Amino acid sequence: ELNPQLTDELAAIPYNRIPTVYRSAALFVSASRTGSVDKAVLEAMACVVPVPPSNEPFAPILPERFRFAPRDAAALAARAREILAWDAARRTAEGESLRAIVVRDHAVGPLMDRLVSEMR
Repeated sequence: ELNPQLTDELAAIPYNRIPTVYRSAALFVSASRTGSVDKAVLEAMACVVPVPPSNEPFAPILPERFRFAPRDAAALAARAREILAWDAARRTAEGESLRAIVVRDHAVGPLMDRLVSEMR
């Protein structure tokens, strides 16, 4: 359970300061199972933060080194431990690779082009 004070502090952060919060993290864990590509995961990726998400739609998006078996808390914990064991240089390089995925495939321009193409 989250510390209520921490929850209140995080809830009070203005949106324009959210990238700073993401960048201060060594890892962003998303346990959401919405069945869609979660915007918070993409935001963390865009901020160069390693992410092992539990949403299955990320499977084709992310390299194997970030994925784990769906609905497997032990696998998530193992993956998180592996990522946290990376040195700072590797964590940054891996984070940059994730940012590149967001810029290439999920930025507004490319995303709109893909949506328009699908709707045709």
